[in-house]
Amino acid sequence: MTSLLKHYFFESNQQLSMNEAFYEINQHLHTHEGVYHFYYAKLLERLDVDQSHSKRIMDQLEKGYDKKDPLSMTLYAKYLQLEKLPYYHPVKAYQIFLEAQPLFMTRVHAKDPFACHLYGSLLYQGMFMKTNQEEAIHYFQIASDQHLLESYDTLFQLFQKKGNHFNQSLSTSFMEKGIQANDALLLFKKAMIHLSKKEDMEAIYYLEKSSDLEMSHASFALANIYIKQKQHDNAFILMEKAASFDHPHALYMLSLAYANGKGTLKDLDKSRFYLEKAVTMNHVVSMNQLAMSLMKETPKDHLRIYELLNQASQRKDPLATYNLAMMFLLGDGIYQNQTKAFRLLDSIKQTQLPMVLYQLGVMLIVGIGTDKNEDLGKTYLKQASDKKFKLATEYLNRYSKNNHFVA
Repeated sequence: MTSLLKHYFFESNQQLSMNEAFYEINQHLHTHEGVYHFYYAKLLERLDVDQSHSKRIMDQLEKGYDKKDPLSMTLYAKYLQLEKLPYYHPVKAYQIFLEAQPLFMTRVHAKDPFACHLYGSLLYQGMFMKTNQEEAIHYFQIASDQHLLESYDTLFQLFQKKGNHFNQSLSTSFMEKGIQANDALLLFKKAMIHLSKKEDMEAIYYLEKSSDLEMSHASFALANIYIKQKQHDNAFILMEKAASFDHPHALYMLSLAYANGKGTLKDLDKSRFYLEKAVTMNHVVSMNQLAMSLMKETPKDHLRIYELLNQASQRKDPLATYNLAMMFLLGDGIYQNQTKAFRLLDSIKQTQLPMVLYQLGVMLIVGIGTDKNEDLGKTYLKQASDKKFKLATEYLNRYSKNNHFVA
């Protein structure tokens, strides 16, 4: 590891910014040293909002694996073992771990801080071995003794959790170590603690410090504070900064800023550009927003609209699910399937969105896509009406006048 890069990963008097760290790593990616792919992946982990960077992380680790770097190989195996990721492949994960194990454990026994921290995470989660939280904490502490900032963050979190290892004093001490070293991630987490206590001035102080070190989460959070304060110019600058690191929600918010002319000149082309980019980062709100924009175009690209809504719906976005249901209900650009429309709406009734409750109510009363059930339908309509949904109120009023429900 270069002396410059140590200023990013380890406690230092002069903390390196994320951009500077990326630049330093990029100078070595094409060498035979596969460990720089591991370092690149560790940087990306900090930006991994909603697993939006998981593909880039896996790409880097695979390159490190090709160069037989044991740290890259072990972290690659760990990611392949995570069920929640689309790359889940437990057989391949175990094979790679066994291949990396001899060299990796040599690094662990030599007390390499990255190896010790990674080994601790495997022990703590019971990956490729029996869970041993006590031993895991021991290895995290070995890494922290060598001032690896990631270990400060991990130990802060572990000692903060209620349970066998809860120790508020130790948790605070590790956070303070990271803050004193100007670690961007722990500065951000300190800010979030202040925000949760509604201590805005203190939160802004730590967010500014973290943002200066190019922590995209901090820039985004600070931008949202400025939006609430109607300081749209300042918010726009920070949102641009967060978006430059492909922060998905910042890309979406930047799209809205250009669409509405908030903090910048109105520019619909730029708005669309950032919305499309957010979609490539698997941002579900942007998928729904883009689909709704495409709905207004002539001619409509029904295939893309369906694909966007379907993808967002599978990721549990309620608005996308509602819009997809309406496509099936009306047969708008796809085959009409009222039964599927009802099932989609029924799957998001717990959101209590008034338009969902209204539509379910009408479908139950009339018997569209499901068996008639006037009592349940009326219940949904009343819930929607209570939420000031005008169509539901009007429907109930018509029932009062006619003494029966009508379509």
